[in-house]
Amino acid sequence: MKNICCGIRCEFSSHNDVRQWLKFEGISAENYSFVATDAFVLLDGQNISWPKKYTFDSFKGCLNSSIIILELLMCLYPHNSHEESINTYEEYKQSECEMIVLLYDSCYVDIYCKNQEWLEILYENALCIPNTKVERIYEGLD
Repeated sequence: MKNICCGIRCEFSSHNDVRQWLKFEGISAENYSFVATDAFVLLDGQNISWPKKYTFDSFKGCLNSSIIILELLMCLYPHNSHEESINTYEEYKQSECEMIVLLYDSCYVDIYCKNQEWLEILYENALCIPNTKVERIYEGLD
């Protein structure tokens, strides 16, 4: 049985590298929205309220140089799709969610993505950032 790549795991050397990578260069997702279910974000050293829902482009615009994302759990859904609470990988596979971003301790990111083209772009983008450890996550092996 062939193992299917379902995500990537990255360890960045700084939160600046994470912020740059989260701009998702090379990915076109105008018809999608991010839904943040959990976030701990600092702006100029102060904890701020992070928007629950925003378009793909407005999310990229939030990533200014004063933002430090310490923790973030967000899902990418097509516009007008059913958003739901996702707690397991099986629930993710059955949902309309296209991508899950899990960021923790400001420098560690796991991404699960159903779109293999996007996943490859994210993988290649991470490899271009110096001092970043990147590995693929395979279905059934994580």
